[in-house]
Amino acid sequence: MDLRGLIEEQINTFDLDYIEKLIIEIANKELKLIMSLGFILGGIIGFFQGLVAIFV
Repeated sequence: MDLRGLIEEQINTFDLDYIEKLIIEIANKELKLIMSLGFILGGIIGFFQGLVAIFV
């Protein structure tokens, strides 16, 4: 059984609009997570920088 060929055949039967929507949906989920982590880490680092600036 040629798994690679089977997967390739299945993907080739998909509509391009469907694939595009699927990729955008997945990318949006991942980007939201990255943005949230950046927001949290930026806030924590900024808080500690502020404390250092006040006390040093």
